[in-house]
Formats: sequence, structure tokens, C-alpha cells
Amino acid sequence: MDSLYIMKVMKDIVSTIQKRFEKYDLIIADELGYISFDREAADLLCNR
Repeated sequence: MDSLYIMKVMKDIVSTIQKRFEKYDLIIADELGYISFDREAADLLCNR
């Protein structure tokens, strides 16, 4: 499978999920301590 196609599909999935959560003023994400994030991912999660 073409990697560009896979990247487009992943981008579409992320966009769909993002739109689903944009309508909320507050989102509480529990149990994130069990997931390891690199620096860039942690910044994206905690800073908007």
C-alpha cells in the first residue's frame, strides 16, 4: 500500500476525531499516565 495513501487516511481519521471533540469546552482524559509520549506529542496534547 502506498505510504502517501496511508498518511491521508490517518489524517482523515485524526480530523474526524478532532471535529468530534471540538464542541466540548472541557475534556478530561483519564489514565494517560499509562501511555508514553515523546516531547512533541506531549506538547500537542497539553498546549492548544
